[in-house]
Amino acid sequence: MRDILYDLKRTLTGKFTIILLVIIVLITAAFAYGTSANISSSSPSATARVLPGVFETHSGYNTTELAINGYGKPISGLAVSIELYNFSSAKHVYINGTTNSHGYFNKSMPNTAHNYSGYKYIRNYVKGVSSGYAFGGIMPSSSEIKMLRVANPSSKVHYNLFIYYASANNTPMPKENIYYAITDSTYNGATLNESSMISYGSIHGGYYKTVALPLNSTAKNALINVEIFNSTNSKQPTMSYGNVLYSAVSSSSLLEPALSIAYLFLIPLLGIFSAYFYYSKDKASGVLESTIIRPVTKGRLFFSRFLGNALSFVIAILIAETVAELIIYKYTGSLLSSGTFLTIFLGYSIEAIAFAGIIYLISQFLKSQGAILGSGLGLYFILGVFWTTIPMVLAIYVFHINLALRSSLSTINAISAISPSFYPTMLIEYHTGLYTSFGITLFSVVAVGIIWLTVPVISAFLLARTRD
Repeated sequence: MRDILYDLKRTLTGKFTIILLVIIVLITAAFAYGTSANISSSSPSATARVLPGVFETHSGYNTTELAINGYGKPISGLAVSIELYNFSSAKHVYINGTTNSHGYFNKSMPNTAHNYSGYKYIRNYVKGVSSGYAFGGIMPSSSEIKMLRVANPSSKVHYNLFIYYASANNTPMPKENIYYAITDSTYNGATLNESSMISYGSIHGGYYKTVALPLNSTAKNALINVEIFNSTNSKQPTMSYGNVLYSAVSSSSLLEPALSIAYLFLIPLLGIFSAYFYYSKDKASGVLESTIIRPVTKGRLFFSRFLGNALSFVIAILIAETVAELIIYKYTGSLLSSGTFLTIFLGYSIEAIAFAGIIYLISQFLKSQGAILGSGLGLYFILGVFWTTIPMVLAIYVFHINLALRSSLSTINAISAISPSFYPTMLIEYHTGLYTSFGITLFSVVAVGIIWLTVPVISAFLLARTRD
């Protein structure tokens, strides 16, 4: 037992194992960061949204613009512009200014003969640079309410609701009652009343309010319809709004593509070269023979080296996947489900162990280091790098499969399973239920996994013992 533990420690602490572990973790982290960082390329604090209000009064026009950042905080010193125009006469006038310390820009204009009917304004800014125009109609009433979704500084999955009250006479917000409902469709214009919705409470005073609705996981990625009723009308809302306020990006949708790209090259290399450096090289050079002292047999030495290789794969993939998930969580606020994490972990671990087993098996037949290494590199390109296209070529030109037939996909999946590099994809597709009707079933997944885990290494083990 002591000899097995010694060899196990030697493999796990070897320079090659440590170098491969570092490389896999760093490359995996880089792919995870590159994939997830694109989700939040602009910080909410670096963006600005302008909320205008243009009112026609008996003496002219009152305009007001509130500038807020992505969190709903007012922005001072932002250069804003609004254009009043008349559709019929094509007359227009520009009103330019800068928001004050409270995020507002207000301007009054005397009445003219132009009878302005609409306005155009710059709605969005990114780092102070305008990024789009929007249009609105001049309000004949004295006030209006606007609602929009803003980021929540304490959560990446929960959004806040920003409610803005604009009035011609700059009066504060009267009492308004907020109700919401979790639905799977947009508000269809039907009359809603308070009894059919959930009450958040009432707000009044001030000019704007940031509201955090108490949403739980049942509202994840669902549409939230929000209605505001004034204190005297419980039948028809004064303002309606619908949006997703609990939006969780699936971390698996980011992690799986990131790993599939990185591990297409890394996992076969991990299995092939680790097996070569810790077993095949020593066997071909005769070093392995010199370490065999009774009662240490070739079988025990084989077992200890292979077990060390397998454990190093498991540890490297586990650490790399955990690091990648933490990076993606930083940007999405979403963790993998235990089932998805285990699926990814098992798929790539079995692939690495299978490639190592193949090299151990080849080493029983080839006597030179160059031949073993050359065969390993050949397998790397055939069963690893190019295996994404080889099954399709074999299906068309060797087996003459008609790709128009539904059954052709089952045949292609069966051909793909010849290489261990297909197993992670096979396991993930079974977990997601994508191709269960095309040959990827529980039986096929378990059978292929057992074959790749056992057949190469057991065959190599039996051959290695023949000279004991």
